[in-house]
Amino acid sequence: MRPELPFIGAGAVAIVGGIKKEGHFPTNGLTSVMATVVLVFVASATANTRIAPLVHAIGLLVLMGATYGTVREFQKKTVKP
Repeated sequence: MRPELPFIGAGAVAIVGGIKKEGHFPTNGLTSVMATVVLVFVASATANTRIAPLVHAIGLLVLMGATYGTVREFQKKTVKP
């Protein structure tokens, strides 16, 4: 598995969570996309190096955090006015 894949997944999950929370593309969505691109670029530069497993593990932790936040957003009860 490539070290940048968890960062791509985390960025996608974070955008989905932001869309669910705000009801449209999040106001800081462009910042999230740019941060994801930078993280993916840095992670892909570490491919086939000794630190690739560490970068991959950090990416999995970031993906786990983004998933937890998004799942909590989907589990919130919606109140109809």
